[in-house]
Amino acid sequence: MGIITWYLLIALIFIFLFITLVKWKKQKSVTRRSKLILGSMLIVMLLLVSGLINAPHKKVWEAVKETQEAVGQSWGIEITPSLTTDSNVSEVTFSFLFNEAPSEEEAINLFNEILEGVVIYSKKLNLWDNYDAYFDIKSESNIVIYRAEKPSGQELTFKTK
Repeated sequence: MGIITWYLLIALIFIFLFITLVKWKKQKSVTRRSKLILGSMLIVMLLLVSGLINAPHKKVWEAVKETQEAVGQSWGIEITPSLTTDSNVSEVTFSFLFNEAPSEEEAINLFNEILEGVVIYSKKLNLWDNYDAYFDIKSESNIVIYRAEKPSGQELTFKTK
């Protein structure tokens, strides 16, 4: 079952429990114990929903960290990733620190390797349709040499500084 299906299922159960609790509150024949059990179930459902809401972003973050380790080791560089998510924006930012500046071709290959790696580790083929990606390659003196952006659903754009 997909995550959307789980959300819908949990929402329907939550609505059912809430309506039942409201109806039971008006009835005097329902025991206090039954009301407590139903109220506890509502709280458990809320906790379950709050855990599922962040699940997709956690999986992406794990994929970003795995990609950071694999690509960082293969290129022999330091990579610093960050993930920002809120209701309007989901973006992943990567900063690379090089001892010697790579060529433009090497930089583009690195950016594409990162994009592909995150997709592979997350197992989400359309991941970059929902997340923006930003890349900075910096020299030892912390000067940005190359910058690239990949807005969600668009192609990678590359800039030389």
